[in-house]
Amino acid sequence: MALETVTKKRTRDPEREVSVQFDFGENLEAMVAFFGAEVVHASAKGNMRVRCQSVIDGGIGKNLSDEEIQRRVTAWKPGVSLEAGAGYDPLAAFNRMGEEEKASFASSIAAALRKENAASSEEVEE
Repeated sequence: MALETVTKKRTRDPEREVSVQFDFGENLEAMVAFFGAEVVHASAKGNMRVRCQSVIDGGIGKNLSDEEIQRRVTAWKPGVSLEAGAGYDPLAAFNRMGEEEKASFASSIAAALRKENAASSEEVEE
């Protein structure tokens, strides 16, 4: 038995927090035995759909094109954190910036490179 605590806090009237114990199963085989393959598949697919929508939303928030968002979704693997750069075209993002934003970004990159070069120089001297 793999009891887990599940907690829900309700912030609207009536406000209340409740914790319960639920056995989700220790592994995939146990879940299928408890709930059936169709239920496990439907639940996993529903969860993955919500996560995929989150990847899409992140791309929209970064003002990525539909094609860039598709590349991010294609690179995404459910259950694995999406790397910040997966499917992301930094040059396209730079080209979408206004002139002031480009200058600020270039200045930040130059400062980061100077810092990196200074750290590398210190390592060589040791």
